[in-house]
Amino acid sequence: MAALGAGRERVEALAEVTWGALHGMAVLTQDGRIPAAGRAERLDLLVTRFADPDQPGSPAGPQPG
Repeated sequence: MAALGAGRERVEALAEVTWGALHGMAVLTQDGRIPAAGRAERLDLLVTRFADPDQPGSPAGPQPG
């Protein structure tokens, strides 16, 4: 979980959600439900959203309000 970054709120929940999303992509890929042409784009989107707290809409970044 340290790889998710120090100082982030709800690190355990973020780790679980990240793992769940990656696992879901793996299962969908294995079942042929994610087209080969779109795999890299989808993985990049997932990693960018979770790894970059400054990415708009990222659950890892600051929340509005």
